[in-house]
Amino acid sequence: MAGLVLLNVLVVSVVLLGIKQLYDQNIREAESRSQNLALALDLSLSSEIEKIDLSLKTVVGELKRSRLDRGDAENHWRRVSVVLEQQKSLLPEVEGWSIADADGNVFLHYGDTRLQRFSVADRDYFTDLRNDSADRLLISRPLLSRATGEFVLVFGRRITLPNEKFAGIVLIALPMSYVNRAICNFDVGQRGTIALRDRNLAVMTQINTDQRGDVTLSGGDDLSITLLRRMSAGNSRATYTTDNAGDAVERVSSYRKLTPGDLYAIVTVSITDQLREWKSIVWRFLGILGVFLVIANGSAWVLYRLWQRQGRSTGLLKESNERLETSLRQLRERDNALVSAQEAGRLGTYVLDLDNGHWISSDMLDVIFGIETLPLHSIQDWQDLLHEDDRASMTHYFYGEVIGKRVDFDREYRIVRPSDGRTVWVRGLGKLEFAEDGHPTRMLGTIQDVTALKLAQQDLERMAYYDVLTGLANRVLLSDRMHQAISRCKRRNDELIAICHLDLDGFKSVNDRWGHDVGDSLLARVAERFKEAVRGNDTVARLGGDEFVVVFCDLKNIAGVENAVTRLMDCASRPYEINGIEMTSTVSVGITIYPLDAEDEPDALIRHADQAMYEAKRNGGNRSHFFDPESDKLLKERQGIHRQIADALRNNEFRLFYQPKVDLQTGSVTGVEALLRWQHPKRGLLPPGEFLPIIESTELTLPIGEWVLREALRQSRIWISTGINLVISVNVFALHLQRPDFPDRLRNILGEFPDIAPETIELEILETTALGDLAEINKKIERCTEQGVQFSLDDFGTGYSSLTYLRSLPVVTVKIDRSFVGDMLILPKDQALVEGLIAMAHSVQRSVVAEGVETIDHANALLQCGCDQAQGFGIGHPMPPDAIPDWLATWQTQGQFNLQQRDA
Repeated sequence: MAGLVLLNVLVVSVVLLGIKQLYDQNIREAESRSQNLALALDLSLSSEIEKIDLSLKTVVGELKRSRLDRGDAENHWRRVSVVLEQQKSLLPEVEGWSIADADGNVFLHYGDTRLQRFSVADRDYFTDLRNDSADRLLISRPLLSRATGEFVLVFGRRITLPNEKFAGIVLIALPMSYVNRAICNFDVGQRGTIALRDRNLAVMTQINTDQRGDVTLSGGDDLSITLLRRMSAGNSRATYTTDNAGDAVERVSSYRKLTPGDLYAIVTVSITDQLREWKSIVWRFLGILGVFLVIANGSAWVLYRLWQRQGRSTGLLKESNERLETSLRQLRERDNALVSAQEAGRLGTYVLDLDNGHWISSDMLDVIFGIETLPLHSIQDWQDLLHEDDRASMTHYFYGEVIGKRVDFDREYRIVRPSDGRTVWVRGLGKLEFAEDGHPTRMLGTIQDVTALKLAQQDLERMAYYDVLTGLANRVLLSDRMHQAISRCKRRNDELIAICHLDLDGFKSVNDRWGHDVGDSLLARVAERFKEAVRGNDTVARLGGDEFVVVFCDLKNIAGVENAVTRLMDCASRPYEINGIEMTSTVSVGITIYPLDAEDEPDALIRHADQAMYEAKRNGGNRSHFFDPESDKLLKERQGIHRQIADALRNNEFRLFYQPKVDLQTGSVTGVEALLRWQHPKRGLLPPGEFLPIIESTELTLPIGEWVLREALRQSRIWISTGINLVISVNVFALHLQRPDFPDRLRNILGEFPDIAPETIELEILETTALGDLAEINKKIERCTEQGVQFSLDDFGTGYSSLTYLRSLPVVTVKIDRSFVGDMLILPKDQALVEGLIAMAHSVQRSVVAEGVETIDHANALLQCGCDQAQGFGIGHPMPPDAIPDWLATWQTQGQFNLQQRDA
């Protein structure tokens, strides 16, 4: 009995141990199966995504390179189209390619489409790429394609110009049907699932199998708490066990984070279904075990069936491994396609082992480095390949920045290819991988040949700093050279810098006579001679047209400056022969010398030399002229006063004073002359001689002249309202009267005062106003007199053609200048001249007003000469408008013509 019990105990123990081992084995098989499927899915999808990303980078790179050739749009799109065709052939599974501009409008689409043109501006992926300046791959959630109406995954990259401006995006649409077919190739057994989730763990696609093994698509979005915990801990892959409350099925799950695209592949194998046979076996074992208690041979039979079924499970696992091998073979084929794409984009890859200093590289990287036949695969070998000018900086960058500070490798540098000695520009990218203790163990990255892009950039820089026609420095490079020369001069304190501004004399006639091609050839020849006439540390630049600037450095004295300028003028004046045409050309040179000219800004020094050059031009050309700081100071002072006068007009600082005119026969007041004054906020009341000469030849004469007219009319309205009716004489600037629209503007001003008769205003003009075009001035005066305004000729006798103007100009009155009246009592010739001027005016029926009447003797003498009216300090000083009524009252109470002697 004891032996039987012992036998039964032994048999039961063996059976239970076998059941436990079989359970553990099934669990391990389920875990291994989920891990292998997750790995295979990772490799498959990562390979596809990397191919798509590489194609996107290739197209974006071609777009950037092609944009450098802005002048040839046709070749630009031809190159882009060729690249798209190449990439399309490498990725036949994608739905299509699209290129959208900065507004989201798709202007280029490759693939089947139901739309001719469409927009992606409202898509989230477009907004993300436009707002995120980082160079990254974006993968959208499944979207309904506007091109085909099917669900697709959109892969995109942004197009960023060299100035960092957003120019659009490049898109690849991968049909979800392709993704689902690829996932369906993996067998997860009954009630298993394969899910693909995005970076936010949202489901992108999910494949489920039911108890019968039928495959269905599901959009379920349930997340395991265990999964969330593992991912929040930063694990990029893990295997765990979960149960679903919905169907009470226990499952083992494995997930892996896909390297590109921040996606997660999650594979779930049903433990319940995996253990279905095990459970069946257990129940049978228990039944057999019960029978075994009676019949021992039954136990042996049950064990035989158990191992038999285990063999079948092993066969199923073998079949699963074979399917996995098939998937891996397909993955290798796709890797070969990726290599082809890298060769098309001249993009090599590498893996650098930081512990032993050796790297593994792709064939394309060896081609780029020119080491196809050389065993050069260590860090020291890489340093030896570096261009000698880049070696020190790149070594410091690699060890000090990348390794020392744990940053990504991203740098453009030059290498010298051992195979042919050619220097090429490359861009290296690399990302570090770290051990558990935090030290970097590997760096994975890419190397791309960017020599063509660099050469294009150098061409652009050359265009930015040099004149295209002559090859001389342009204004930008000239300014930089001058800054450097000024800095050296400040340090040495014993040197001079001569800035020479040169302009060809008569160059316009060369263009007009022989054409611009000959003119351009002449400029190029002159530039060559200038370069031959200077030293190595001097600078010759062309500002544009026929203007050049030469900067002579390290001069010791003025004699050195003169000698250098003489060389320039001599070399420029030698005869030229261009296209069989013999010609000569001279130059006018303006010179300023630093630090004698205290300005230390290049623009100011060039401007001073330019001013001196124009002085040389005004003096006949073919000569040099040195800049005079004192003259420039006076010019700046005049410009400052000009600005103050403009401010005074805006701030209402001008005033009109009025000086009376009287009839010499009757003593009655015939009118007043409006005289401009400036109520300066600091200097007080200024006479016109302080400021009018500065603006006489400027555009300020228009607004100031019109202000005087309006103010005189406004004052006339005030006086008329108090019973005072006076003709107001207003002086008109020559530049104001010479404007073609003067009569029309006068009519508009008079129209602003409809209650004032135009005859109230008399306009005084100078003889010199009519110099140049007497007939045109006559027409303007006649148009004004038609409006009722009268004219008088001021300062008569001081011009060059007084008789001509007196006879020709339609004026009513002439005014004899005070310079003749002042000395007529002591100088007989002045008295004779006054008598002649009065007689001349009367002979052509003109009334005469004498200015500068200081005494009763002047008035009597003028009366005897036949003068009609008088004006001067002896009658009344210029006075503000509110003083006129009192003066008139005082004048009228005298009862007779009684002039008082007054100080001037």
